Amino acid sequence: MRTAVSRQNVEVPGGKLWVEVRGQGSPLVLLHDGLLPSETWDEQVAVFARSFRVVRYDRRGYGRSAPSQGPYSDVEDLAAVLAAQKIDSAVLMGCSNGSKLAVDFALAHPDQVEGLVLVGPVVSGMPYSEHMLRGGLVNYRPMFREKS
Repeated sequence: MRTAVSRQNVEVPGGKLWVEVRGQGSPLVLLHDGLLPSETWDEQVAVFARSFRVVRYDRRGYGRSAPSQGPYSDVEDLAAVLAAQKIDSAVLMGCSNGSKLAVDFALAHPDQVEGLVLVGPVVSGMPYSEHMLRGGLVNYRPMFREKS
């Protein structure tokens, strides 16, 4: 069964964010990591949309959202996305840096968060683990070779 897909640009102070919504039911917001845009959720969106109203968006400077033209807050951008979709509260699912945003949003707006699903979370105020640093070096090595 195919679910309806809605795509729009949401106005935020100093910019616009690309947003996609699929499915019906309780809201589930997918927050991408710090390296790649929301398309990293492509394989999961259709599955989750069978049971949830799935919202994903590109943060500023990622994918189909333009870079910031001045100071901004990812937390307040997420609040604007929820408001534009008329969502009072949602489950936030974040991967890596998207988990950091989920936690920061939950701390700033606890009444708007039904739950958190954190995948490989980065946490504000905590250093990167040795495992994360080693993995980052291995994953970035090909990119550095290509630039040489």
